[in-house]
Amino acid sequence: MMSKYSTALVFFITLLSVADVNAQQTLGRTIEKLPPFSNPQLASYMEKILFQMDAFHADTSIQYIGEALQILDQENDKEELYYLLSYRAEVLYYEGLFNEAMRDLDRCLLLAEGLNDSLLVANIYNLKGLLYENIEESEGALSQLSKALNFYPSQPAARYPISELHHIYGNMGSYLTKIQQYDSANVCLLQSLALAKSANAPRAIAVAQYSLGELALKTNRAPLSLSYFEEALTEAMAATDYDVALDAYLGKAESAIALNDIELAKMIIQESNKHLNTFESEIGMVTRRNHAKRASRLFQKMNDLNMALYQLGQWHHFDSLIQSRNVQSALTTQAALMQSNSNLEIERLQLQRTSEELENFKFNQRVLLAVGALIISFFLFIYQSIRIRRRNEKRFAELEVSRLQQEKIIAELQIREQVGRDMHDDLGAGLSALKLKSEMAIRTEKDPEKKVQLKTIANTAGELIDSMRQIIWSMNIDQTNLEDLIVYTSSHTRRYMEENNLGLSLQLENQWPSIELSAQQRRNIFLMVKEALHNIVKHSKADHVTMSIKWVDGLLIAIEDNGIGFSDARSKSGNGLKNMTRRAEDLRGSIEFSSPKGVFIKIRIPFDTN
Repeated sequence: MMSKYSTALVFFITLLSVADVNAQQTLGRTIEKLPPFSNPQLASYMEKILFQMDAFHADTSIQYIGEALQILDQENDKEELYYLLSYRAEVLYYEGLFNEAMRDLDRCLLLAEGLNDSLLVANIYNLKGLLYENIEESEGALSQLSKALNFYPSQPAARYPISELHHIYGNMGSYLTKIQQYDSANVCLLQSLALAKSANAPRAIAVAQYSLGELALKTNRAPLSLSYFEEALTEAMAATDYDVALDAYLGKAESAIALNDIELAKMIIQESNKHLNTFESEIGMVTRRNHAKRASRLFQKMNDLNMALYQLGQWHHFDSLIQSRNVQSALTTQAALMQSNSNLEIERLQLQRTSEELENFKFNQRVLLAVGALIISFFLFIYQSIRIRRRNEKRFAELEVSRLQQEKIIAELQIREQVGRDMHDDLGAGLSALKLKSEMAIRTEKDPEKKVQLKTIANTAGELIDSMRQIIWSMNIDQTNLEDLIVYTSSHTRRYMEENNLGLSLQLENQWPSIELSAQQRRNIFLMVKEALHNIVKHSKADHVTMSIKWVDGLLIAIEDNGIGFSDARSKSGNGLKNMTRRAEDLRGSIEFSSPKGVFIKIRIPFDTN
């Protein structure tokens, strides 16, 4: 189940397609509605929770879920616990708190299997598929969505909103489109459209038509894509789903560009802007930001650089507002989650203490009945009481330390997010504008020397943007393990080699040990690889690079090119090689350079896996 809350995408979840947004506050007609929970207090909480999720209020949703969890008998109310934890996982997912969401989904899967309800099982696999998709684990996403389809029952029944079959097919089709499995994507999206029509779900129909239009664009079928976008626009307007309609407008414009009808494309973009102004209060900030970014890209395709620059400025404006809001929202949500878990833990300790006191009472009662053992029972009672008090004091002290550690983590998170946001908003926006203006000036400048200067400025700005992004990446607390570093480094290598027209053979292992790295460790390792690739592009005259990253009692990176190599004198005088050596030493590692045919660099970094 994806509630209307799903349109409030937060943090870095900006790649979700509209197919992931399955707005519903009530069950669709394809699912039989079961009676609400028999506990009236819990049923009231469920209504409040669904309303807050539909209104995009993450912190209030978490608060109500936490309060509802406290009135549950978690040993017996299995179905009630499933719904609350699955809704909490959904809120955490769209707040970017993936680890917390996955923990709740794992618990929900066990509950659903214990209840022997295949619809509840399918719902969890659907949510897990979306979660894997957004952490870029292709095999995991496909596996989870496939399981969701396999478990979905022929006659579904539920008490509260949950995933419907056309949602799962739509999510599967959009993800297959994303990974370029176009034939399979087409089958899934057509199935989603047919099921949505059967369920009489206007929004789902519009979303499926839009997704089919996107697929047609990617497969170079512009006339068909234009038809699908027009159908999606008509359906979305009829259903008053103005966010889907706004996306459909730009889909039509991109189709017109593909058909070389520039005037029609510009007219459609103007219509989309009128639509945005008319229904601004009913369109989310993220949708408006994405509209500005896509419009800027379309204007660049049409060589209207002034409008492209204007739309890019709009995108930066919306992006800054969203980043500021989302950081605060995520911190509030995480604080509410910790408070909820803390309250549950305190209640558990109180129940445990009550149980222990009851046992002590029974014990003392039995001892009092044994007149001959009165003195012994008295001393036993004193000993047991002191033991319980010390244990409770120790437990409370541990809880206080844990609370202080959590406050410290939140404070550090706020500082990191503030620094990253300031760099992105101030330096990033300025450098992007400088790069774009330089590139625009090159087009009109006739003086060759000035063109060279402008090109140098543009290249420098681009390099600074890349460096800034790498610094922000190194500060990102969501990508701190070794595998995240390997993914980021290999992605940069592929892109850099492609930009410089060099062939690449990249060898990576499938499994990596679970090791957390500091920001300095990640940055030093990445910069060594970056410097090596830069030297190859700048000096080697090579046309092919081979790189392997392995785990051999530590991290082992080997880089080799087929260029002209270098002399010993040059290797000793180059600052780049000295910097690489210094970075390896800072990590307690080693680096070796040789030039038999081309250049061969071997970097070895040890890690403590204990």
